[in-house]
Amino acid sequence: MDESSAACARCHSKFARRNGLVYFEAVDSKYEETPAAHWDHVLPRWKLFFLDGGITYFFAAHLKPGSVVLDIGCGVGLRFVASTASRVHGVDLAPTRLKSAATLYDEVSVASLLALPYPDGFFDAIVSVDVMEHIPAQVKNAAINEMLRVLKPGGRMMHVLDLDSQKPLYRWAMRHTGLWKKYFIDQMGHYGLETASQAIARFDSFGMKRLAAEATNRTFLQHPENYAWQFDNEYRRKSLCLRALVSLSYRVRRHSLLRIAYAGFYQVWTRTFEKLFPADWSFNLAIAYEKKA
Repeated sequence: MDESSAACARCHSKFARRNGLVYFEAVDSKYEETPAAHWDHVLPRWKLFFLDGGITYFFAAHLKPGSVVLDIGCGVGLRFVASTASRVHGVDLAPTRLKSAATLYDEVSVASLLALPYPDGFFDAIVSVDVMEHIPAQVKNAAINEMLRVLKPGGRMMHVLDLDSQKPLYRWAMRHTGLWKKYFIDQMGHYGLETASQAIARFDSFGMKRLAAEATNRTFLQHPENYAWQFDNEYRRKSLCLRALVSLSYRVRRHSLLRIAYAGFYQVWTRTFEKLFPADWSFNLAIAYEKKA
């Protein structure tokens, strides 16, 4: 076991290095999860539209090739970011996931978003996927300030996050307060959910140039992943219709061609009809900002 130390580039304090990971933060057992598979695709943009019309497609539009990138809450890492950037650093609080990210990224470490171990203006870009909704409201501004500290003037930050959707499906789910807390807050760790308008207003307040804000998944049609992911639990007993949708969700996920066809149809559907529905019905938000020089 490698027990050497590493110095924080911000404060120059020494921290332990074990098995290739630098521990700038103590590990909390709730973040210790089994590593997930790398899900994103490294493909031409027209193929991304059909196979991964969401997160990777958004990054492809806003991440400048050759950037030095920080992936916040990086999990197992993003193949697309690794293939596009000149150098990628990843931070997370789950060492088991970081071991997978280390196979993609140049450097990974166990570190908190509130105390990033990097000097001011170190990165050209910062990305995160499904992180901001896990940060409690009272520390979100501090987290964004810390990201801005390590971002260069003219650098970009891109975040993809879940929202406090106000569409009828979720308003119905919220009425079952015990189940909502159990499955949407505690189990998912969604302690910092905000509506689309609240999240955009928060980022706008930092004086950055907004490049894009795509509030998606706001129509009655859901992505097939969502029904099984969110409602294959006690909620199924509350609605015969929901039970059928969860079953359909699994069927689509099991067949690759059906999944690709649905994903392509879903992208066309949402881009055609999304704006007919209120922005705060959105369940997902993809935002891109540029730090002013």
